[in-house]
Amino acid sequence: MKDITDLTVTEARYFKIDIIPFRSLITVSNIQFFSSSFAFNNSEPILDDNKNYVGFRLKTGEFRYNNKIFPINYLLIEPDAITFEIQSDSDIAEMFYQNIFELLSKIDPYDQFRKNEPLFKETKTTCVATLAFDFSNIFSKKMNDFIDNKALTSFTTVSNNIANIEMIPAQLSFHVKYDIKDKSLKDNNIRAFTRQFIFEPRAGVSLKEQRFFTSSPTDSNTHLKLLTQSEKTFKKTKRD
Repeated sequence: MKDITDLTVTEARYFKIDIIPFRSLITVSNIQFFSSSFAFNNSEPILDDNKNYVGFRLKTGEFRYNNKIFPINYLLIEPDAITFEIQSDSDIAEMFYQNIFELLSKIDPYDQFRKNEPLFKETKTTCVATLAFDFSNIFSKKMNDFIDNKALTSFTTVSNNIANIEMIPAQLSFHVKYDIKDKSLKDNNIRAFTRQFIFEPRAGVSLKEQRFFTSSPTDSNTHLKLLTQSEKTFKKTKRD
């Protein structure tokens, strides 16, 4: 694995209702306080059908650490959840959250936020990387034979040979379903949800370059280990 780019971590933390100081946050002064702390370029309220505030989204900001700037794609704060996407690894994402934690604690008139942990945390990592194997290695010999012979021949026949046809692999994805079994989470209406594990050749790049876009519902360390394991699994050897 080499040339890792576009490493992005998304984290969502879910809380019991009335823990996040949401009503205090949505004042003009506190929104400006948050926006200026991370240099957000845009902020927008999220309203329900009755024009009640149900969320606040801040977009295109930055988190500074060790003389480096890590772009923040967005920060979404809801009455029971805090979600953000930052272009960094999970360690930096955790430091960013601790900054959010401190800022929200400062504007909390009841001091509930500081005293309560999230019910649970979700994490997703995406990145682009060069991996030492061809995408076709992922598929079985039977599948590759079917694509190269039966499928390609059929498509050529249907087109009456008026065009050259190439079959380009686009995406391998899996639904990762979480069926919550923890009773305390179920009591707070957190039950089943589904996320995706995605593996696909990088759009706009030749397959020969072996560039891949990848996404998984894991922290960045786990995600990169998965990519290393994929190389070990799908790289051709002399015995293959």
